[in-house]
Amino acid sequence: MNETIIHLEGINPVDFYGINNAKLEILKRSYPEVKISARGSAIKLLGNKKDRDDLEEKIKQIIQLLERFGKVSDTTVENLCNTGEEVVGNFGLVEMNEDVIVY
Repeated sequence: MNETIIHLEGINPVDFYGINNAKLEILKRSYPEVKISARGSAIKLLGNKKDRDDLEEKIKQIIQLLERFGKVSDTTVENLCNTGEEVVGNFGLVEMNEDVIVY
């Protein structure tokens, strides 16, 4: 097994992991084939390359949302993991790209 380490620079780990690690648990449930361990601002992913790369991309998307909006809901993380779509806020807005928001 290979590993990938992601550092949460400029992001409050509590905002990323969620209250009682709720968002981290969503990631673990969504990617059971990848062992995820987190300590402070470092996340270590253990598993095969394809699964690690896929999860790393989801984590980077969550980080981008945190940088852009300041917070990300548990529902947004679940939707991102399950469908690959970014759901913004509680209004059902699906962000298609930087310039277009479809309601």
